[in-house]
Amino acid sequence: MNWKLKAAIQKTISHLPYSGQLNYFLQRYVTKGYPAPESIFNKKIVNANKHLHAYKIFSRETAPDDTFYEFGAGWDILIPLIYSSKGVQKQILLDINDLLKIDLVQANISRLISKGFPLENISGSNKEDLLKNLRINFLAPHDARSTGFPSNSIQFISNTDTLEHIPKDDIFLIMKECYRILAPGKIVSCVIDLRDHYTYFDNTVSAYNFLTFSEKEWRPYNNYLHYQNRLRYSDYKKIFEDCGFEIVFEECESPTPSELETLKSLPLSDDFAGKDLNELGIKEIWMILRK
Repeated sequence: MNWKLKAAIQKTISHLPYSGQLNYFLQRYVTKGYPAPESIFNKKIVNANKHLHAYKIFSRETAPDDTFYEFGAGWDILIPLIYSSKGVQKQILLDINDLLKIDLVQANISRLISKGFPLENISGSNKEDLLKNLRINFLAPHDARSTGFPSNSIQFISNTDTLEHIPKDDIFLIMKECYRILAPGKIVSCVIDLRDHYTYFDNTVSAYNFLTFSEKEWRPYNNYLHYQNRLRYSDYKKIFEDCGFEIVFEECESPTPSELETLKSLPLSDDFAGKDLNELGIKEIWMILRK
C-alpha cells in the first residue's frame, strides 16, 4: 500500500467515533497485520529474550517475587506472555488505552506452545481469568506519566517498539516516572525502532523517508493511531540521562553501506541535515538503563 494513502486513511479514521476499534478491524481483517506475521512474531521472541537477559545480567540483585512492569501493552501482549512462560511471578502491564484483544492473546499462547513454551496449563474464557492465570495485573486506561505506584516498588521495566510512538515531552515524563518507581540498582530495558514505519507497508520508501520532512510538513502524515516522533539515537540518550539513568549497555543496528548511500542522496529536512549520517542512520537501539 502506498504510504501516503495509508497515512490519509488512518488520519481520517483517527477523527471518527470508535477509531481504535475501526483501526483494529482494518489491521486484523483487511491488511492482515494481526495475528503478527511469523517474522514479527519471532522478532518479539528475540526481544523478550533480550529483556530477560538484561534483567539477569545487569540487575544488581534478582528475586523470585520481583515485579516486572511494561508500559504500552498493546493488543496481543506477546512479550509478557513469554515472561510468564519463563516463570515471572508478578507483572504489571499498563496502557493509555485498553487495546487488549483476548482472541489475539489466546492465539499467541497457542503459537508459543507450538514453539515449546510451557503455557499448556494457562486457560481462561474471559480476559480477567486469563490474565490472573498469567499472573498479570493489567491496567488500562492508565497514564504511564503518573502511575500512582509507590516509589522504588518495581524491580524491572521493559518496553518494546513503544517509545518511538510517544511525543518527546511525554517520553521524558514517562521515563522520569520510571526512575521514581524503579528500585535502586534495578534496570530498564528499552528496544526502540527508529525506522520510518511506513516502510513496512510501502517498500518503495526507505527507512529514512520521514527525515526528508520538516515538522510542519510531517504533521499531515502523523496521527495518534500511527504516531512517529522521529527521534534519533542521541535524542533518546539525552532523555534517559536527563532523567537520572546510567546507560550500562547499548546495542545499535547501524546503517549498511547502501543505506548510507541512500541517506546521502535524500534531501534531508533542516531538522536532520548536517547531522552525522552514521548516527542519523541507526535503525534500532537496545539500551539498558540502571537507577
